[in-house]
Amino acid sequence: MAFIPKSKGYTTIEDIGIYLGIDAQEDWDDFIISIEKLIEQETGRVFVADSVAGIRYFHGQGSPFLRIDDCIEVTKVETGDTYGDSFTEIEEDGYILVPREDTPIKGIYLKDNYWNKGIGNHRITAKWGYSEDVPGDIKLATTILTAGIVKNNIKSKGDKVSERIGDYTVSYSQEKGLNDFNKAKAILDSYKLFLL
Repeated sequence: MAFIPKSKGYTTIEDIGIYLGIDAQEDWDDFIISIEKLIEQETGRVFVADSVAGIRYFHGQGSPFLRIDDCIEVTKVETGDTYGDSFTEIEEDGYILVPREDTPIKGIYLKDNYWNKGIGNHRITAKWGYSEDVPGDIKLATTILTAGIVKNNIKSKGDKVSERIGDYTVSYSQEKGLNDFNKAKAILDSYKLFLL
């Protein structure tokens, strides 16, 4: 049996139908999946966090702070030797999550130690992703961009304005749609992850 990809819920086919003012079609789910991937590539973020904690490895830089991928909950912190051949768990009172009071968590600060320099030598178990539920503005951007792909694939009367985002051409039949496209791009730009 073949694996059928499923959308992460950044938008729904119903929301796209409402945005376009037409009946929703089941086959739009493929467009949603494509736009979700594009958004993750453009921003460097996954917006719906895993529901189960998983392990990721990070390189130590010899400082008390370790930058990690976005997550909503850290369940285990382990520091390792230079090559990650052995690990020691750090108790919860031995580190501070950064930021302390908000998500996504972006780093871990050791209180009394340094993260050893090394290659994949620190092991963090967490629920990886930006937030528990997709942020409202990302949902809006996903709806606008997916609607643009749908519109590009529908034969319609009147002029269409087309733009490109990634490998996709999106089309809108009126200036409002083009303005929405520019708004969606601005939303994605505001979430871009920049690494130092």
